[in-house]
Amino acid sequence: MPNTAFDMFYNKTQIVKCYTPGGTFIDVIRDAPYLSCKENINASADTVTITLPRSIDNFDGAGQPGSMGTIAKGNNLQWWVYGDGLPSTGLLKFNGIIDEISPTLDENGSESVGVTVTPYSQVLGDHSIGNTAVTFGTAGNSATYIDTGAIIRSLFTGSYVDRSGNTVSVLDPVTSQPYGYPYTMDPASLVSTGQFVAFPFQSQKLLSVTNTLLALSTATYFLRMNQNKTTLLGAIPSDPTHTLLLGQHISSIQYSDSNIPRKNVINIVGAPGIESTAVGASADPSQLGPRVYEKSDNRFTDQHTTDLMAAGILSILDRETVRAKIKVPDYRGSPQSGRGYDIETFKVGDTLKIVDARAPSASIVGTGAKWGSGVWGIDKWGAPTTQAIWGTSIWGQALWSSSIGSIFSTVNTIMSIQYDFFSCTLELGARAPSLSRALFDLELRFADASMV
Repeated sequence: MPNTAFDMFYNKTQIVKCYTPGGTFIDVIRDAPYLSCKENINASADTVTITLPRSIDNFDGAGQPGSMGTIAKGNNLQWWVYGDGLPSTGLLKFNGIIDEISPTLDENGSESVGVTVTPYSQVLGDHSIGNTAVTFGTAGNSATYIDTGAIIRSLFTGSYVDRSGNTVSVLDPVTSQPYGYPYTMDPASLVSTGQFVAFPFQSQKLLSVTNTLLALSTATYFLRMNQNKTTLLGAIPSDPTHTLLLGQHISSIQYSDSNIPRKNVINIVGAPGIESTAVGASADPSQLGPRVYEKSDNRFTDQHTTDLMAAGILSILDRETVRAKIKVPDYRGSPQSGRGYDIETFKVGDTLKIVDARAPSASIVGTGAKWGSGVWGIDKWGAPTTQAIWGTSIWGQALWSSSIGSIFSTVNTIMSIQYDFFSCTLELGARAPSLSRALFDLELRFADASMV
């Protein structure tokens, strides 16, 4: 029997649930459009705006005749997805608060209501460590330095254990809650990064604090704000979390390989007598000269922490940047087996490898071992018998790890996910491809208000 649009094995659906600010279920939003949202690494998700085809004077708002009050500022909207391969209880894809309601009557007489939903994860940009400084460790006394992972965790748990075994409270004096409330730490989060520092934070948004700590931790760690209001501190996997085949899992791709961000020299000037310089391996004066990154912050009173920050910024900036944007259709909705991918499994911070499975029909390098008779570690595909190393073996005539471009068969990090229900667009690279160098510099530098 042919598959139909009603066959849930091949399709999925969404339910948008509405709750009061106190968490009491009100109703579902039956006329909500399919979810379109964007999640970002080390940052909050983007705001979602939906348009409902409702009357401007009776859109189920607070106090309207016969209203349940679903479309009211402060209500919580949750997008849940159901379908093949998903939990029977559903998968939470977006979770936020109604912040703005915009009824519209156009000149043709059409009425609608725009609803702006702000994700909970925007606490990173909304909450801050205020004028009361929070200091971790004592500058110059390495026995008091605190692990950067423990510092990040304390922002969401409300405390950390110092080097003497004492529990130190880290609470917002305004709310008496952890600075990252209502977020808590994901149980799968790392406990430690192995980098110990001493540093004070004051008059800084949480986004600035976490970016500083990630830079101090080196570039291999990331922060993911989950929709269930938990925060994951993780290490970027060296092995691919996902492997996609060109022509099977990907409907479109664009990429570039840039050496522009390299040739860096990082100069940090802290308190009197505290300076640190980190020089990139590619900072060759004969090649247009170095790109100098200057940072001045008198909160750097410890040489060890200053050196870590210089090395951390260098590790982020001084690399060839592969920027790629790929569109991946969901396998749900297509009766053709093998087409598309389970887009619900993608998460920012995951790693991804794209494989071009096309190979030449004949080798140009000579006769090699036949399929099924090659010896592991000895034979090359399509080449005479010789010693081969996995990752450089030749398949026909293309190198396995660099067949037709640096984006193929290399491991790249998922920096952002634009989710459009039946497909998603992934941005891959060493840092968010849509982030210009100027904006990236601003992200790493502290805001002027944070200077002491």
